[in-house]
Amino acid sequence: MPAVNWRRLDRKFILGLNYWPRKAGPRMWFRWDTASIAEDLRIIKSLGVRAVRFFLLLQDIVNPHAEPHSEIVGRVAEFLKLLKEYGLEGFATVLVGHMSGRNWGIPFQPREGVYTPSFLRRLERFLEALLSNIGGEYLEQVKAWVLSNELMLYAKPRSTEEYLGFVSAAVRAIKSLDPGKPVGLGDVAGPGTEAPNAARICDYCGYHLYYYDADPVRHGLAYAFATDLYSMGGNAPVIAEEVGFSSAQFSDGEISGFLRSVLASILANGASGAFIWCFSDFDLDHEAPYLWKPFELRFGVVDAQGRPKEQGRVIKEFSKLLEELEGRGIYPEFEPLKDPVTIVYPAFTYDEVIEFVGYGTQLARGPALEAYTVLKTMGINPLVLPEHMISEATPKPGLVMVPSTPTLLSTTWRVLERLARDGSTLYYSFVKHAQHPHDSPTHLWRELFGVIPDVPAGSPGAPPPSRLLITYRRTYESLSVPQGRGDVLGYLFKPVEASVIGLDYLGKPQIFLREIGEGHAVLASVPLEALAYDALRADTYRGELLKAYEVLVRVAGIKPRVIQRSEGEGLETVAWGGGGDEVALFIINHSHRHVESSLELAGGEVRSFDVVGALGNARARPEGTGVWVSVDGKSSIVLLARLD
Repeated sequence: MPAVNWRRLDRKFILGLNYWPRKAGPRMWFRWDTASIAEDLRIIKSLGVRAVRFFLLLQDIVNPHAEPHSEIVGRVAEFLKLLKEYGLEGFATVLVGHMSGRNWGIPFQPREGVYTPSFLRRLERFLEALLSNIGGEYLEQVKAWVLSNELMLYAKPRSTEEYLGFVSAAVRAIKSLDPGKPVGLGDVAGPGTEAPNAARICDYCGYHLYYYDADPVRHGLAYAFATDLYSMGGNAPVIAEEVGFSSAQFSDGEISGFLRSVLASILANGASGAFIWCFSDFDLDHEAPYLWKPFELRFGVVDAQGRPKEQGRVIKEFSKLLEELEGRGIYPEFEPLKDPVTIVYPAFTYDEVIEFVGYGTQLARGPALEAYTVLKTMGINPLVLPEHMISEATPKPGLVMVPSTPTLLSTTWRVLERLARDGSTLYYSFVKHAQHPHDSPTHLWRELFGVIPDVPAGSPGAPPPSRLLITYRRTYESLSVPQGRGDVLGYLFKPVEASVIGLDYLGKPQIFLREIGEGHAVLASVPLEALAYDALRADTYRGELLKAYEVLVRVAGIKPRVIQRSEGEGLETVAWGGGGDEVALFIINHSHRHVESSLELAGGEVRSFDVVGALGNARARPEGTGVWVSVDGKSSIVLLARLD
């Protein structure tokens, strides 16, 4: 199981903050105050931060003829000079119409004309004038360009094709004006910004994620999942461009715990950087957009007076961990090691050519995240691959998972059949959404899975059973199945060439196993992941789903790189390898509970180890041929182990 050849944007992890000045907020260029901005940057540097993402609020910078105001050009140059003085890199965000719950306006273009060739020409004119007047000395502090801040929220494109055409041309224009600098999109998730599209256009994939989930473990792992998905198997550098929460929503202690676990997880899963939203709180209650978005006033890692909050202290703690990883040569020489398990992410979520497929992205993302969460708590680190990449990027042989996905391309099923015949194990859990009865995920029921449908003509699907009994090679596992809202259905099948390894309480076959070529195809007629994701208490059913996945791992013959035996659920363990006998271990507790675990490595016995660093309260000691760890809730620890 070789390491993935992971692509990173820089030889150092880019720890950053999204920046508006404490005193001026989004009107920084209009209310320019050199002394207070210099003080902000001093505070930022003292926290160990390495970069700031700053914003060119076009309302205050440019006139209706796309000409930058001369005094503003001087202020941008002065800001870049200050970045240089404090040793900070800048990620310059260009198209800033939307910001923090308000559309501010772009003077040289009405909103309805965004994405047009004339708008692109004006944008190029503005940038050319800005850059030529700033000069090369200060432009060196621009580490990267970010095309927009959530452009889709400012003006919605008429089609994915229109969006992709515009941003492709705009990125090319930026790169021609400032060659050699990486460029990212800076947009929210939407049609055109998905990883395969962003990677085709930009130098890195950035995501803005403010995720909400009643399940704390799945909530924490959502950021690892996004990192894995956007990396496309390690082929694209990834930056978490916006993550964070407001102290008006949650306590500083809760947000600090979130940052301790999630920053470690983003790093462990191969990201090139992370920018927390945002630098400071504001005392701007009377101003838009804070007048109607009061929670936006309290996202800072420092308060409005510049004093570090608990969040700021976590940033400092994390920066010290980065220094230690880099000082030991672990980052970037070591790379995440993946197990031969792949979650397939369907093309209907990102391919603009696909028509008349009405499934929303969440119908794919939710079950995939649930599968990812269960695998992670088993100590397995899977790849998350866009559907079009599975032929060339899937580890072979391995376990290929299609969890509760409503449809894939017809050609993809042929690829999956070939992978199974060549020795992999394919797993698919059927799902039928009641609002989409006129569909079928595949045409290869018998050829691939050895079954035929067994429901009356015109039936929308079958209600999921409340219990399942898995019988595989003298293993008998009883599973409780969560009951959904009624619109998530399963199906019934009749085995022809397949054997039955799962029954419901009425004795009806529900899980099928077919030996096909050198491998296997496993079909569950119950949408286990979709039901678990929708359950009010997903953590209650995760242990049930884990029983099914343990059987899958046995069928596939997978031996996880890290064998994790935990007293309590919630640990994520990621191994990094550097080609020798040393392995770095990131152990992250996404739960709120204290968790203890014994860890063993498939690559050999642990001869010795060092504690590289910890976030929060965690410790480790040798135990037999492995390591024992004790990790408090929302804490993490990094070890460097030497193997025999």
